[in-house]
Amino acid sequence: MTEEQQRAEGPKRRTWAGWIWFGFLLPPRILLGSAKAILALIFLVVLAVALVHTLWISPRDFAYRFAAPGVADGACEKQAREPALLAVFDNSEDKARARAKSDPGFECMLQRHTVPVKPASTWPGGAAMGAIEYYLSFLEFQENGRAAQKGLDGSALLRSQLDVLEEHLARQKRNYVVVFVHGWRKDARIGDDNVANARVFAAHAASFLDYRCRTTGRYCGYTVTMVYVGWRGARVDERAMEASVLRRLGFLGDRFDSLIVNVFARFPALLTLFDRKPISERIAPSVVSALRHVDRLLKQPAADGRPNRMLVVGHSLGGNILATGLNGTLMDLIRRHNWRTRPGAARRPRRDAQPSGGGLEMDISSAGDRAARADSRERRGRRRGGKAVSVLLASRTEAGRRFRYFGLLLACRGHDRRRTSGAWRARSGHGRETRAR
Repeated sequence: MTEEQQRAEGPKRRTWAGWIWFGFLLPPRILLGSAKAILALIFLVVLAVALVHTLWISPRDFAYRFAAPGVADGACEKQAREPALLAVFDNSEDKARARAKSDPGFECMLQRHTVPVKPASTWPGGAAMGAIEYYLSFLEFQENGRAAQKGLDGSALLRSQLDVLEEHLARQKRNYVVVFVHGWRKDARIGDDNVANARVFAAHAASFLDYRCRTTGRYCGYTVTMVYVGWRGARVDERAMEASVLRRLGFLGDRFDSLIVNVFARFPALLTLFDRKPISERIAPSVVSALRHVDRLLKQPAADGRPNRMLVVGHSLGGNILATGLNGTLMDLIRRHNWRTRPGAARRPRRDAQPSGGGLEMDISSAGDRAARADSRERRGRRRGGKAVSVLLASRTEAGRRFRYFGLLLACRGHDRRRTSGAWRARSGHGRETRAR
């Protein structure tokens, strides 16, 4: 039959047998097409992740804050000349570097910052409000757990960051130290938002101490030092990826910028969680060892007998670092602590437990493994008659001589569906609920 005859006859109508055969083959065809699309999508994702981890890999085993004090015309001297520079540029190191007339010296491992106040500013009650002043120190670690020994420029560090911090603390009359261990997708690079937040926290602490001093006469003469513990929590350089993606796909408009950044820049970074978690556990002993060294220095009281203060905070995988490094100490502390028995039972003398490092510890972890903390909760629950409470917060009393151990109540288990909100609620050793101060 010729083509003209076929066109003249028109298309053949499908018979009932043909429809049955078509319906029988339709599901396999759909599955095959879907499998091809899924495999193609997986291939594109793997290719994109491979390119990201090749082209936008973050520096490894380098210190971002590598310049030591005492070098003539070095980064630390440049930073000390303008301690209020970041207050002018909204606490942004990127803006300050771009607009400042000279090198701001943010590579310095020990920085002094000030936040000026308006003239004639006073606290409630008429006390004069002084300028806020604090120090920012850095402790950076390699992926093998050792302290960083090379700077980002490839040169060897002239002095270790821990030695510089120890010398700084020894020069102060009284010390109020805040330690922050950052987490996943962060590091100590210039411009990192966790570093900016650490400066804000330190400024608030210094302002609060100044207020207490001028209104109540307490906490006078304390020097606030923020210690930023840096490690390679960011395996890829998200900021470089975002800039590159927006430079190439920015023509789509501002409405699509957020979607583009999330798909092409942040999604590949999300896949690094299970790569960074083992690194956080590997460096945990070194980090905790350095913090215990600082704690031993601060346990020596000032000349007037007043105690030094130390607050340790870990966020995300930074909390996992603290939980991993302190797990053995916490387990031993719980075993040795003489918890009160159930209501109605004979009371035993209660001993105040000692915190495992520093005057106050907070483990705020959303990305880390909870196995160590679950073990801690179970052991403490058995000792307290089955009342499972997270052991994550320790606080020193005002006198600085005795310690009381707190369990941070993050969530209630079992039938109790109440949730905590606002200020954290903690259960003290006396058995009554108090607010963490």
